[in-house]
Amino acid sequence: MSVVVFLAVISSSLSVALAAWTATDVTNLLASTTFTGYDKRIRPRQTQSNVVNVYMKFGLTAITGLDEIGGTLYLVGYLDVTWKDELIAWSSGSHASVEKIMMSHTDIWTPAVTLYTSVSSLSELGASDDPVTIQKDGTINWRPGLVIESGCAIDVSFYPFDTQTCSITFLPWQYSSDLVHLMPNATEVDTTLLQDNSEWVLKETSVKNTSGVFTEVSFELTLKRRPQYFILNMVLPIILIGFLNGFVFVMPFDQGRVGFIITGFLSIGVFLTVIADVLPKSSNPMSLLAYFIIWQLMLGALCTLEAILTLKIYHRHGKMPLPPSLKKFLSVLWCYPCRGKSVEDEKPPKGYTFYRKRYQLHDVSVFVKEFKMKKKTDGDEKDDPEMKEKPEPKVSWKTLGSTLDIFFFFIFIVLNIAIYMMFLVPLANAA
Repeated sequence: MSVVVFLAVISSSLSVALAAWTATDVTNLLASTTFTGYDKRIRPRQTQSNVVNVYMKFGLTAITGLDEIGGTLYLVGYLDVTWKDELIAWSSGSHASVEKIMMSHTDIWTPAVTLYTSVSSLSELGASDDPVTIQKDGTINWRPGLVIESGCAIDVSFYPFDTQTCSITFLPWQYSSDLVHLMPNATEVDTTLLQDNSEWVLKETSVKNTSGVFTEVSFELTLKRRPQYFILNMVLPIILIGFLNGFVFVMPFDQGRVGFIITGFLSIGVFLTVIADVLPKSSNPMSLLAYFIIWQLMLGALCTLEAILTLKIYHRHGKMPLPPSLKKFLSVLWCYPCRGKSVEDEKPPKGYTFYRKRYQLHDVSVFVKEFKMKKKTDGDEKDDPEMKEKPEPKVSWKTLGSTLDIFFFFIFIVLNIAIYMMFLVPLANAA
């Protein structure tokens, strides 16, 4: 039994010895005619009319950023490029013990792979010291590291819930498709070494191969933005400010209502400026969020004009009586014609009591039939006609102003809901 084990160990040692090669073997190989007679200007085919098939794979290690304004994607990764060089094969002969060697890619022919979607230059990829591995059958493997600045068409329609698809395209810039043919050897991008990005999530990848004057291999990356930061610092404040603007109509008169609405209007303008700074200067497409802020800005401007108008009407009290046309308009607002009543009726519509108290209209309500008189402290004042308080008309400018406040408040609610449904619902669906 021990003899059998001994013979097995000896056989294994002999196999390893035969498979190993030394530095002298490599030196002799490089000094042989296989390399001394090699010309890297010649395509690696014995028959020069044959096409060189180049297989490539793209590995992604980091997404360093996406510039929406400049339309540039910044990546770090590598290419795994493989082809066969028939001019430097040594599979038989005195150098057969050497399985593979490594040397600089500048010493042999390379397929001149170029990043076609680059925004900086169309130069050949690879640093001067990038090595290649050459197998004894002539198979060459080259893995250049890449720092990529690639163009990307940005679609910000659903910003900040947007998804961007960027294509990284490589081609052999010096060789047409009948000389060098690029082909992918994987169906997706290798993300084994990919690091997490704080702003973007890589959702999926795909590979496309097209052939024309040049053969192209395109690696498509689908990136989805992480929206939490933008929701907390941009979307929610805009929604809250836009919602609060309408409550200027339930503020008491002469309580800084104009200052309140102008402050909200200017705040929305500031957010519009912030959005404009982070989005591409493009008219097509535009972000739904930008449209939403513009509509909120327009609604804020409308609320400002309405607040000034109602304030002007309210303080017009006592200067002149309310025209009949405005009395009729006031009657329509309270829906009196549909009830068969008149604006001079005693009982107010249901729900008016709240607004009468809110605006302190006890002395000017159109529905108060009795008017308060000043109390007299002694008998002499009783007969003095100047001490009597003159009753105000039942339908006054104050009544119209306070009624318009109620009307504009409900109009604001309806318009705000319509704007939310028009712009925020599609954004929520995209999220």
